Amino acid sequence: MNLRRPARYRPVRARWHSSAVSLFAACLFLGACASTDPESEPVSLIVTHGGERYGLRLVAAGGVRINARLKPVLELGDGAIVRLDSRSITPDSAYFAEPPVASIAVSGQRLTGTLRVSVCVENASYCQSLILPVDQALPRS
Repeated sequence: MNLRRPARYRPVRARWHSSAVSLFAACLFLGACASTDPESEPVSLIVTHGGERYGLRLVAAGGVRINARLKPVLELGDGAIVRLDSRSITPDSAYFAEPPVASIAVSGQRLTGTLRVSVCVENASYCQSLILPVDQALPRS
């Protein structure tokens, strides 16, 4: 009598382990496991004070372009939506030629919310949508 189990009944643990190892290796290879260091972010939200309003400017890191076809949006903690835009875009209308900006009136001492932005690494054939938390102290004049 043969008590050996058929190959299709291998323990699930062995299949999960090999999948996890493959996923981890792919993540390392593709660089998808990015550092959480804020200095390594592909974009920076710069907040300036101008009278009763605050200016927002979204600056891309070197080698990164901001997708103009999917405009950046800041969802504030109170539910308000702020769209960042620029009058200057590249001739193909794909990227911002100048950093997108917006002006907002905020009460309180902190700017909190979620930034949604699509960025494109130079010489890449794709763009990546990012969802970044925002929690910054507001500058005072």
